[in-house]
Amino acid sequence: MQTQLIREGMVRYYAVEKKGEYRECYEEKLFRFQKVPYFMSYEFRELNGEALLYYRLKYATSLKQAFGCIELTLEKTDNMIRSIVGVLESCDEYLLLPENVIYDPESVFINIDSGELIFCYYCDKQEGRTLKELVMEIIQQIDKRYEQGAVKLLKFYNLLTEPNLSLDKLKAFIHNRYYEAESPAEIEKAYDQLSAKENEYNIEADREADNNRSEKKSKGALCVNETHLYGAKHQGREKPKLVIKVMMALTAIVDLILFIGLLFNLLTYEKTGYLFIGMAVLIIEVIIYMHFDKEESADDIMEEYQRETKLKENEEKFEVSEPVYNKVSYDEATILLSKGDEASDCIIEEDNGGKLFLEAMDKDRYEPVHIDSASLVVGSLPGSCGYVLKARGISRLHAKLLEREDGLFLMDMNSTNGSYVNGEILQAGMEYPLEEGDLISFAGVQFYVVKEAS
Repeated sequence: MQTQLIREGMVRYYAVEKKGEYRECYEEKLFRFQKVPYFMSYEFRELNGEALLYYRLKYATSLKQAFGCIELTLEKTDNMIRSIVGVLESCDEYLLLPENVIYDPESVFINIDSGELIFCYYCDKQEGRTLKELVMEIIQQIDKRYEQGAVKLLKFYNLLTEPNLSLDKLKAFIHNRYYEAESPAEIEKAYDQLSAKENEYNIEADREADNNRSEKKSKGALCVNETHLYGAKHQGREKPKLVIKVMMALTAIVDLILFIGLLFNLLTYEKTGYLFIGMAVLIIEVIIYMHFDKEESADDIMEEYQRETKLKENEEKFEVSEPVYNKVSYDEATILLSKGDEASDCIIEEDNGGKLFLEAMDKDRYEPVHIDSASLVVGSLPGSCGYVLKARGISRLHAKLLEREDGLFLMDMNSTNGSYVNGEILQAGMEYPLEEGDLISFAGVQFYVVKEAS
């Protein structure tokens, strides 16, 4: 099924190729002239001999684009499940066929603030994912840090697989709040079920991380990774430090007031002793704070030392092993032969193999965009974007940079004001290769593609 994102002025459409002969049926008239809850309305068009259905977008981000970008909290999970049940309710109310709903993640659009979903209806649909496959893919993509949301999605999936499923059961599920009080044992059992279902769908995942998380849960910990454990370890010290800071600030303010009173003869000699008492209290608080901070930093220094030691050991192992770069460099090098017969007469010009990154034209205002992972999202939404770009016209999820073996690529995520490469606007959802020297523009904010020095 051919799809594309199209912009006409300020209105954005999701165009789907219409196969077969167009016929004016009940569903076609319904979606053209009536607003159906949780569905996008559409209109039929013919363009260059092709029949297209133009769905008018309510949200700009597809579910596929949102994977890995949004924080799927419990509230957003609730709204997502409520939208799925709402689609089935609308099908029942308006006499629509649930199997004709398009459940592909790239055709389901999401409100990244609330998690609400909106769907497309396609008459005579013969291919594509089912509702159960869509929910399973969401479970696979969800961040396991949001444990309650993952458990509820898994229970919702289990409900969808029941043979005697009814719409009343789904309605009862979205109003049931028992999942909020899950015990560690129940969460552990739910994750075991999730792992089994992933095996059925042949999902390749890192089982080591799941096993470590299971061991932590068996000891009573809920949804914590190494970073969370480290923060919990030092949380008991941060609160006393904050209390001491507040006491120091209050004592300093009182001492300052007494000192000003002494300078302007507003403080009698009988009350001068209060000034010395306040200064002594401040000195004691500073000594306690320094001692407390010293104890905390000692653990941090030891842990940092252990990490650096492991890093040096890994670097030494890497240096001992035969470097692959030497083998590659001769294949990619440009060799200039002189008239001499000795090997020293050969001049080898090595290729600069640095990574590409984006450098802003306004360097004082915007930091460089370095791609340290397989993909990086550029936008204005903190927490969901790897590079937060605060500027006028930047969408919450504006564009995505993709690091691949064959180079760096840029994809516009259906932004409002578009993304440009060398002055040409990019079609949303399409990947465009980038080369050194290209000029990138995100709604007027310009960057150059630069290669790091090797």
